[in-house]
Amino acid sequence: MMFRNLQKTGRTGRIALLLRCICMGVVFSPVFLYGRTVWAQNTMPDLISEAAEEEDLLEIDPDWYEDFVAEEEETDESDLTLDELIAKYAAEGDVGEEEIEYDTIGEDTGDKSLLVAHTGMAGQAAQNSLYAFQLAGQAGYNGIETDVRMTRDGVLVCYHDETLADKTGASGSVESSTWDRLSGLYVRSKHGAQPIAKFEEYLDTCKAYGCNAVIDLKYSNSYKTMIKLIDAMVKERDMQYLAIYQCSIPKYLQYVKELDPYNRCWLLCGKKTAASSSTYKNAAAMGCEGVNVPVADRSIPEAAHSYGMICGFYQTDDDAAQRKLFDMGYDLVMENGR
Repeated sequence: MMFRNLQKTGRTGRIALLLRCICMGVVFSPVFLYGRTVWAQNTMPDLISEAAEEEDLLEIDPDWYEDFVAEEEETDESDLTLDELIAKYAAEGDVGEEEIEYDTIGEDTGDKSLLVAHTGMAGQAAQNSLYAFQLAGQAGYNGIETDVRMTRDGVLVCYHDETLADKTGASGSVESSTWDRLSGLYVRSKHGAQPIAKFEEYLDTCKAYGCNAVIDLKYSNSYKTMIKLIDAMVKERDMQYLAIYQCSIPKYLQYVKELDPYNRCWLLCGKKTAASSSTYKNAAAMGCEGVNVPVADRSIPEAAHSYGMICGFYQTDDDAAQRKLFDMGYDLVMENGR
């Protein structure tokens, strides 16, 4: 009855009723979880509208936040191998000698149970394409990661770069384009070109193969609207326990938890923030279940574990390097898919 009334009330009434539902959910969690799914399905059309004024939801350390903002603007190091990353960090004094010496020659064992496919099976197909996601699901990965952006007309797509030029040869960006335009573009790679995938296709693939859906939230001028749409699509498919929201922008994850405290979140760290002890304290305070870092050092998973969080590494395709990372205490590793 409450959820039927929720559809008939105004915006203020819906919020009030939703808050009542949340309070009830503390005691009646099974009913609450079902109700959240129904609410998300019934109000999907309302989520296209612009979100309220964007503001930080929680107080976080300003210096810590600035580190994340600064690193978001740095060059992406995700294409470097583990050897290159460790050599780079060691030269800067970030990694001890003990962590550098390991066998780098390894074969793929075929066991993907602790691995996340970065942008799908990007080692065999165009990154973030439906084909790459399907190959990753067939390979048995624990999770499949994608990057989510929103078009000008409110369609969620899987695309990494801010601009279209490098991957498609087209001008402009995802955010400035309509889906009608993007639907005619192809993501190029040495493995061939594939159409830009819709986010819903990615979710359906993850669900079909039982993989965790690691959703990397990219920058958006309307990030609250984007996150609301993602959250609703996840709950429409009853995937809230498979979906993991990953982001390097703390206020995005804060809003994810504001929408639903049960939502799973990972804080995506850069090199500098991964080396800061305050990162793990703040991530835990935000309710993150894990952190994902590009630095190989035993102290990092130890710090994450001390706050009850898991620790992931991004990224390497080398089997011996992956074994070394698990020996260090990392809980999962991202790879491009082989």
